[in-house]
Amino acid sequence: MIPFIQPSSIATNRVLLLVAALLFSVSAWAGPGERRGCGTKTRRAEFVSKVPSDCDGNGTIISDAYRVDDIFTLKLVIHVIHKADGTGKLSEQTVRDAVRILNEDFRAIEGTSGAAGNDGGIQFVLADRDPSGNPSSGIVYVENDAYFDGELEQYGAALQWDPERYVNLYTSAGEGAGGVVYQMPWEPWAEPAFEGMVVAYDLMGRDDATGESHHVATHEMGHYLGLEHTFFGMEEGEPCITGDCNKTGDLICDTNPHPVPDLDVSSCAARTSCDAEEPVRNYMNYMPETCMTEFTLEQVNRMRCVVLNYRQKLISDDAGGGSTGNENARWIPHVTRDGGGFETSLYLTNPSTADLSYTLKVYDPAGTVIGEQEIGIPAESRSVIRPSLIANDGEPSHIAVTGATAAKVSAAYRVAGAHGVSAHVSETTIKGRGFLIHLGEADLIFDGIAMVNTGTVPVTVSATVIGDVDQSRETAVLVEDLGVLAKSLVDLSRQFPDAGNAVIRLEATGPISVTALRGSRPGSQNPFLLANPVISVE
Repeated sequence: MIPFIQPSSIATNRVLLLVAALLFSVSAWAGPGERRGCGTKTRRAEFVSKVPSDCDGNGTIISDAYRVDDIFTLKLVIHVIHKADGTGKLSEQTVRDAVRILNEDFRAIEGTSGAAGNDGGIQFVLADRDPSGNPSSGIVYVENDAYFDGELEQYGAALQWDPERYVNLYTSAGEGAGGVVYQMPWEPWAEPAFEGMVVAYDLMGRDDATGESHHVATHEMGHYLGLEHTFFGMEEGEPCITGDCNKTGDLICDTNPHPVPDLDVSSCAARTSCDAEEPVRNYMNYMPETCMTEFTLEQVNRMRCVVLNYRQKLISDDAGGGSTGNENARWIPHVTRDGGGFETSLYLTNPSTADLSYTLKVYDPAGTVIGEQEIGIPAESRSVIRPSLIANDGEPSHIAVTGATAAKVSAAYRVAGAHGVSAHVSETTIKGRGFLIHLGEADLIFDGIAMVNTGTVPVTVSATVIGDVDQSRETAVLVEDLGVLAKSLVDLSRQFPDAGNAVIRLEATGPISVTALRGSRPGSQNPFLLANPVISVE
């Protein structure tokens, strides 16, 4: 369970922040496992925003300029601060779970608790490169007892990566709260060393006891992107807010004003105050984490405004992660899911007369790195491995191969538990925008394709049927706004069931890598799997 406060200024305002946080913590923090408040406190109307905009500290102007027409991908570096005895040392899997939950919440991904909300068109990836351009997992472990129990002012300047290019998220004891953002981007006193956010280490990822998702990082990211608490302006028992809802309270009209919820509240039941229903499902409220499922449409509009007006370099700076770090990678675009009826093995071959090495980087379907391993192969030899062995208990989806080009990697797919030959698919070196794929008999087989976005911005992929002269040219969008380094699977035989033995032309708005497999339908008495050629037509 959570909720969360907001420090926001530096220098002369530091004492005020500490007092505010400590006063709040008397009722919000009592020990591990109990509800904690957010440490974020902002001041606004009495100060002039350093750069006035449609989404500064004095108001919100909702505009079509900030609607979700494209996807903003923000690069994350997570600094895991822990004690020498191991307290706070989160596993990589927990950190990756936290990133996955951020994306579930901000993208309203189907099949997750975030699906009930609104797609913000904002997603997060762990940085593949540090500020110097060196390869990185985007996770930095820092052993320092003083930092763990301390505050951002003690370590921010020493640990942070360039805050204009990366979102810095620090995990620690939490500074007596569930999480805290120190400053809003429009504040005139904002200092680079205080950019980013702090989240209590035990509120990252999923709850150990229940498996439920923690949403503290989502709440703090909302602050970082310019959102106030939904009860802003009524924290101290003030009367119901009146006036222009885009200039009062949380500056948002589709989140009704309400008093601060009691941290002992355990129900998600509808509540009414100020003659309106409270936003009990909103990420920016103080409610049990199981209640939190949405940002409103106006909150989305404001966050996107903040990105474009105050945090533009997070999405436009190529050196800082607009580059994926995989420009020269070869790809295995598809690894079958364990328990899904098929098995994948990787064949690593060195045909040269010298020992070689290369690196395999394993991704989950959303494009998050879940494992990385450098592998040495002696001259004129071969080895076979299962991708799950380097996926750190994650779900391997696709693989980037970097290093010696003389070393070759191929994927072998076969029906699990069945007798039969494997379908071997070589690594793909072509990052194209146009491809041709031949269809088979849709009533007998499936024609599946896996597409990985190997570019630096989201892509949309469409498909057109190319058949006989008198055959109609059916066109369909296969995937829209596929995230950077993410993968999409499509069964072309179901997408175009009446296309017969036609050819499908794929057209992408950016570079993708594609692999195609043809096989028997599930439950077939004679299961099989074959590689289907993919022809580049760029």
